[in-house]
Amino acid sequence: MISKGYKPVQPWDITTARYEKVNILDAFEQTVPSLSVSGVQSFTTDVFAKETNTEKIFVLGQTPSAIHAYDVTDLATSYLDPPSGTYSLSGLTNAPSSFYFKSDGLVMFLLDSGQELHEFSLSTAWDVATLSFVRTISTAASSEGDLWGLQFRPDGTAFYFTGTQSNAVWEFHLSTAWDITTASYIQNFNINAQETQATGLAFSSDGAVMFVSGISNDSIWRYNLSVPWDVSSAVVDQSVNVEAQEFQPMGMYLTEDGARLFQVGFIYDNIEIYNMTSAVHIDPDSPTAQGVVLSNDGTKMVITNPNLEFYTLSTPWDLLTATNSGGSAYSNVDNQNTSFKPDGLQHYVAAHDGNVRTYTSGTAFTAGTLTRITSFGGDSIHTIQWNSDGTRCYVGFGGSPTYGIKEYNCSTAYNTATATYSREIYLGSIEAVILSFVIKPDGTKLYIQGQGRVQELDFGTPWDITTLSYLQKFTFPYDDYKGIYISPDGLRLFVVRGKTLTEYFVDRFDLGP
Repeated sequence: MISKGYKPVQPWDITTARYEKVNILDAFEQTVPSLSVSGVQSFTTDVFAKETNTEKIFVLGQTPSAIHAYDVTDLATSYLDPPSGTYSLSGLTNAPSSFYFKSDGLVMFLLDSGQELHEFSLSTAWDVATLSFVRTISTAASSEGDLWGLQFRPDGTAFYFTGTQSNAVWEFHLSTAWDITTASYIQNFNINAQETQATGLAFSSDGAVMFVSGISNDSIWRYNLSVPWDVSSAVVDQSVNVEAQEFQPMGMYLTEDGARLFQVGFIYDNIEIYNMTSAVHIDPDSPTAQGVVLSNDGTKMVITNPNLEFYTLSTPWDLLTATNSGGSAYSNVDNQNTSFKPDGLQHYVAAHDGNVRTYTSGTAFTAGTLTRITSFGGDSIHTIQWNSDGTRCYVGFGGSPTYGIKEYNCSTAYNTATATYSREIYLGSIEAVILSFVIKPDGTKLYIQGQGRVQELDFGTPWDITTLSYLQKFTFPYDDYKGIYISPDGLRLFVVRGKTLTEYFVDRFDLGP
């Protein structure tokens, strides 16, 4: 797939990595720090982002009653430059609650917490300093007296809002697209069972999913719409509590691709940024995860945490279909990362005690019995990987600043007991702390995971670590990601953080240097 502004599929090219597009709250993860607007805006009520690379974010608030525009070059920072543009609303309303921009950036709609919807034009697209008031219509037909969460259908034929009094989502249709004077009330959907003080509203770009936030439960609720854009067809699906991020969550904005959600709040005056990823949450009673590996067909998965948790995926590669199939095994506080023999009947666990433990099982990708313990020179080790026929193994070793990889020859394939030292390379000049690594199946690329990033290196000669050279990198939003795994086709990257496993597609956003 090739879309404007995006790269086509590039297997094994980490600069094209992106979060998988899945609009589900089970996958909610705050993987980008909050962006503070404190000192510029308080009692923040809504947020909107310009879609192209999210290089401009707009914030609405009541103290002062104004819209601020921020130019953003890096979302992975908690610092915002001063606003690049501001428009005061004090002459119109002191209680602005929500706003929405038409996709061309030349029209903006503003909701106040009374019963009015205002329209503005912009003489320069996306420049709030050029806002000019056009007209106002009444929304009294809704019987909602405290309006929040304005959203428009992308084609301009409908708008929606919620509120803190009616406990409902209200739907209006426009007989002429984007002309609010042609609006007529259609229907509402009661959300009282989930939220009694709704403050935020968002829809997926196809209208099949609706999100509602509110301050009575400090949560975001997801609804599925069997008829897109028809709120009467909504059925509640799930929710996530965001109290830890914002005690009174207000407006939110969901990007067109559904990969990222922005939310502001009344109390902390931050922009919270969540990534809507395909993720599986590891057993909350388990320790923090260290590594992940999947079978070549994507139907089995093992999390090292530092126990080994065995999972079965009913749909290959779909983390949301993963179920624990084998419980915990091999409790060892030193366990780091696991690799498998291609047939799944043996697996190898690297540990900080300098040993690799080999386990053999009668059924592929299930817990097995300890076969052997092999010491690799007394170094602290974190990863073991094999070449395509099992006659070489590669062991990640060391501690700062002496992180590196040792290469061993195995006279018997996939048997660590027959491993003899061949050579080694130190990688401290490229990555100060190495947590895991992956080798492309043909031996032409190495991916080393450091603190908050994956670095890609080329083998000048396949499988020869002495011929490695740096190529490029991919940066994660946080530094505390642990083990990585890349699918055999090079299109999916999996990484663990805490008790969450997240998937990236290596095919779209160019996040390289």
